[in-house]
Amino acid sequence: MALSPEETVLTLDVLSGADATNVACRQVYECMQSVRQRKINIGGELTIQLIHFFTDNGRPRKARRWIGLLLHEVLQPSPNKLVFPQSEKSHLEALGRMVLTEDEDLKLVAGMIIRTLVLAEIPIECFCSAEPFNTFPADGSQVWMKEFQDFADQLHTSGLMEEK
Repeated sequence: MALSPEETVLTLDVLSGADATNVACRQVYECMQSVRQRKINIGGELTIQLIHFFTDNGRPRKARRWIGLLLHEVLQPSPNKLVFPQSEKSHLEALGRMVLTEDEDLKLVAGMIIRTLVLAEIPIECFCSAEPFNTFPADGSQVWMKEFQDFADQLHTSGLMEEK
């Protein structure tokens, strides 16, 4: 059964708890399936809520990963030149910081989201102004995962990436 945007917000509240259950994660997965099947555009406000949840390191990691995957799926069908209000730019910067500071699983999901947004014509500078970010692999290439790992290695070598 697919979740409506209102039910998705309720699920975000459930996932905020310390005991993010497999049931709540399953609900997010079902919402992802619904988005994928209908190719719907949920809307900017929910997208901002998803970014906020995903970048909040005070939330359970498992829940953040699932929300990040949902966010990526929401953006996939048609990011349609998303416009972020100036007040929301900090969330984009938080996505960039995740690539520098999080564990590999969240780093990879953040990279996938950034790639999708850059392909939707959001400048890479919105995510991080650090010099190595200008080499972020944001093309539509099938070998993106390898390119992203090379990029992560470059950040690590330059000392910008935190050890985990």
